[in-house]
Amino acid sequence: MKTKQITDAGTAAQYDAGTSANNIIQLDGDAKIPAVDGSNITGVSGGGGSVDPAPYNFVEVSSTSDYTISDSSNNGTVYYFSASSGSTDVYLPEANVVGEGFFVLISSKFRVYIKPKSGSSDTIPYFSSTLEDNFRIDANDALTVVSGGSRNAWYIINHGST
Repeated sequence: MKTKQITDAGTAAQYDAGTSANNIIQLDGDAKIPAVDGSNITGVSGGGGSVDPAPYNFVEVSSTSDYTISDSSNNGTVYYFSASSGSTDVYLPEANVVGEGFFVLISSKFRVYIKPKSGSSDTIPYFSSTLEDNFRIDANDALTVVSGGSRNAWYIINHGST
């Protein structure tokens, strides 16, 4: 094994490693920067964008009464049905009203039957050509449904346990 003498270590070699004043920051055992106070950091670009920490709405429904998701709901809303027992019918908004690509996530602690808005011609092709029987999620399940817009259909893109 060869060794090489370091002749010019620079000024960093004159400081201790750590997170205290006048220390050089040293990565931890997982190769991550330890927690430091960054309030005085300057000259770092943030990448030009902003991050919305809560881009989606969250609606908790604690009742087992039938629930209708409004045609004016926000895209990407998470609906959580939190009653500890029972079942409920959840009616989706009209696909052609909310538009193609509109989606909601539905999660529940109890049985939920997903149905198209009463009187609409919407279907959920995943289940059948018509939704007379509805689509069911059980306790601790979740699903995401996406509107097909003018196709008058809702598509299930994710269904599983939470």
